[in-house]
Amino acid sequence: MKAKVFYDRVDSTMAELTRLVENSGPNDSFCVRAGVQTAGRGRDANLWHSPPGGLWLSFVLHYPMRIPSFALYAGACLHALLQRLFGLPGLRIKWPNDIYLDDKKLAGILCEHKEQLSRYLIGIGVNTNVARDTSLAQYAAAILSDHLGFPVSNTLLADLLVQEIERNSGQLKDPASHIAYVNRWLYGKGRLAQVLAAGETVTGRVAEVASDGSLLLLDAEGKARGIYTGNLQLL
Repeated sequence: MKAKVFYDRVDSTMAELTRLVENSGPNDSFCVRAGVQTAGRGRDANLWHSPPGGLWLSFVLHYPMRIPSFALYAGACLHALLQRLFGLPGLRIKWPNDIYLDDKKLAGILCEHKEQLSRYLIGIGVNTNVARDTSLAQYAAAILSDHLGFPVSNTLLADLLVQEIERNSGQLKDPASHIAYVNRWLYGKGRLAQVLAAGETVTGRVAEVASDGSLLLLDAEGKARGIYTGNLQLL
């Protein structure tokens, strides 16, 4: 049973979850939500714009091992849940940790493994019911309620998402299952793209995600190169 905590406003649900975990017992578990994040965190220390109306969520999953493709597993769970609930044809999983809807970013995922505590801290932000403002327009964000024509319950969606990730965690023993799902719904598959990684720009066509979670790009000669980290941009 997770202790559920909700803040009208917090710096970051991930930061607050970290504070709670560091001051709790080994079996304690938490789920933190906020109406607004003033310093929401994305990957590589990027800020995540978190205005009112969105689902801003961080929670604990007890799991002893670090899985290289864990963020993709969480993305597959989120994608599968949204598809069951709403049937969105343009919904895709973008390597390494985003969900896109009709070529626009709908959700982002941040995962940290605490080896000594045998836990994952999972942060997920979804643009569910937010009002479109200049920042969202700048980032070309997708808004779920705009596509559906009605608002969704952030409380219910958060509960269902946590259940989805916990219930399917047995798949982590054999990542092939969630990797296959990711490849079925992979954003940009077959399209020309570039990845900015470690100061290097790699260009190629998006092929698939490999079993270790790396992204395979095909060069002009059809040779595959595995990319383990970076920001994917379609050309």
